[in-house]
Amino acid sequence: MRELTIDPEFRDKVPPMTEAEYRQLEENILKAGRVKVPITIWNDNGKETIVDGHNRWSIVQKHPEIPYEVEEEHFADRYEAVVWICKNQLGRRNLTDAQKTYLIGRQYEAQKMTVGGDRGTEKAKDGKFTAGAQNEHLRKRRTAEIVAKEYGVGKETVKRAEKFVKGVDVAEKIECGVKDAILSGKSKVPKTVIAGIPKMPPQEQREVITVAKTGGAWPPKKEATGSKIGYPTERRQLNAVIKGAVADLQNTERPIEHTIDDLLEDLNAIITDFQGKARRSIANHSTLLQDETSKKKVIAALSEAETAIEKMKGLLL
Repeated sequence: MRELTIDPEFRDKVPPMTEAEYRQLEENILKAGRVKVPITIWNDNGKETIVDGHNRWSIVQKHPEIPYEVEEEHFADRYEAVVWICKNQLGRRNLTDAQKTYLIGRQYEAQKMTVGGDRGTEKAKDGKFTAGAQNEHLRKRRTAEIVAKEYGVGKETVKRAEKFVKGVDVAEKIECGVKDAILSGKSKVPKTVIAGIPKMPPQEQREVITVAKTGGAWPPKKEATGSKIGYPTERRQLNAVIKGAVADLQNTERPIEHTIDDLLEDLNAIITDFQGKARRSIANHSTLLQDETSKKKVIAALSEAETAIEKMKGLLL
C-alpha cells in the first residue's frame, strides 16, 4: 500500500466527522467497493502528505483491499497548503457557524503569511525596522479585505474570526476536548467570550471552558453564597474584556489609522456584506418568488434600503 503521511496540523484544520458520519462514509465505501473521491496530497520535500481525505485514508487502512486514487496539489509552502485546506472545507461541507468562523480565521491567519505577514518584517542588523515592518499592518489589512470579499463578510468579521481561533486553541491547550464541543455547536458560550479566553485570568478561563465543554447555559447562573465579598463571575469577565480592550488601545506598536481610505474601506465592507446577505436570502427563498406580487414586495423592501442610503448621503451635504 502507498505510504501517505498525516500531518497533525493539516488534519486538525478539518472539522471532525461525528461517529455517525464516519460510519456512514465507511458503509458507502464498502458498498461501492472503492473510494470514489480521490485522496488529495501535497509532495512536501519527498513526503506525500494528505491535505484532504483523512477519513477516507483511515477507512482504507482498515480495509486495505479497497482501491483508491490519489490526486496531487502543488503549494509553495505550508501556509499556502493551509489556505487551500480551509477554502476546500468551507466550499463543500455542511458546517456549524463556529466551524465556519474557525476556518475563516485559520485561512486569514495563514494567508497573511503567504502575502508577506512576518516575512520581511524583521529588524535589520542595525536595529532599524525595514519598510516591510512599517507596512506590515497594510498587508494584513489587504489580506483581511481579500478574505472578507471571498466570503461576503466585513473585514472586521475576518479579524474577529482570527481572535476566535486563538481563543479556541488556548482553550484546547487548557482542556483537551473543548475544541470539539465549541466547533460542533454543543457549546452555548458566545464566540466573543471564547475569543476573550487568552486574556482572562486562569479561574475565569476554567469557568468558561467548563461551561463550553459541558454545553451548559451561558452566562451560568450565580450561586447564592450569602456573602457580599467579591464580584459576580459576569462582572469579573466583563472586567477582563475591558482590560483587554484597554491594553489593545495602549499598545504603542498598534498602528493608528484615521484616513479617508479607512472610512471608504469600512463602507465598502458594509455594502459588500449587505449585498452578500441579500443575495443569499433571495436565493434561499426563491420558491417564494413565483408570482409578480411577491417580487414587487421584495423590490419595495429593497427600495427602502435605497431610501436609507439617500438619507445618509444627505448627512454629507
